[in-house]
Amino acid sequence: MRVLVAHQQQAVRRQVRGWLEPLDYAVDEAADADAVRALLTDQDPLVVLAERELCDRDGARLLSEIKRGPAGHHTAVILIAPGIALDDAVVELRRGAHDFVLEPIQ
Repeated sequence: MRVLVAHQQQAVRRQVRGWLEPLDYAVDEAADADAVRALLTDQDPLVVLAERELCDRDGARLLSEIKRGPAGHHTAVILIAPGIALDDAVVELRRGAHDFVLEPIQ
């Protein structure tokens, strides 16, 4: 299974990669929204773990682009955030997010 980890902090990307690769997941990393877009055209991840801030910068455009893409109907998007209010979580779920992981990730 291919997983795309999109986070601005390299340490977080490496941490998640370190957990997933021993479980035989193929892991790609992206540090910004443009890198996510490029990887989505080259790869077909089943899961995208994306820092919520990357999706927020473009007015949730990145999340929408992931879900509208050719494989978007089967790509699970899990947002990484330091915290999230219930109302904001509901908005993100309506946009297509499947779940949330709170930072710091443990």
